[in-house]
Amino acid sequence: MAKRTWDEAVKNGLQAYCSYIEQNNVCYLYGAKGTYLDSEATIREFMRMEPGYFSRYSDAEKAQIVKNSIGKIAYDCSGFVGWCCTGDRQYSTGQINNSVLNESLAAGPAGSILYTTYGGRGRHIGLDIGYGYCLDMAYESTDANIQVHRAGVRLYRIKDGRVAWEKSGKSNVVDYTGSSNR
Repeated sequence: MAKRTWDEAVKNGLQAYCSYIEQNNVCYLYGAKGTYLDSEATIREFMRMEPGYFSRYSDAEKAQIVKNSIGKIAYDCSGFVGWCCTGDRQYSTGQINNSVLNESLAAGPAGSILYTTYGGRGRHIGLDIGYGYCLDMAYESTDANIQVHRAGVRLYRIKDGRVAWEKSGKSNVVDYTGSSNR
């Protein structure tokens, strides 16, 4: 597989963000790796495969997720970052295992992967796009999450506290030639 350059990874992420903002045609769904959600049955199958994760939602919220997600392309955090960087469909641990992590969050260049364990309670990854900003996907499309702008692709300052990013890392499938550190 040919490596994408760091700027291609960033461009893919920004295109997904713009697509979400302008067309609302992508959404977050835990376990999804670029799946087109063509029906309620497709979405319910993801819920059936991960009952522990989806137990956090009431039946009414699950119905909202279905209603707000049909007809969209769904990613989870690692599916989104994998698509930006390579099109590969690894889970967050796979993305991190294929990266060279820095202990310092400030050490990563644009196009690097951001990682957190939420203090050991889970895992989440995002994409550093440079200049102190990042992109990620983290929340299903419940009505409440949409209302407070938590659903879909999010663009924000890395250090604004939305996510307690712990590390950054260079993916071994991205060419970082020409990318500078923050």
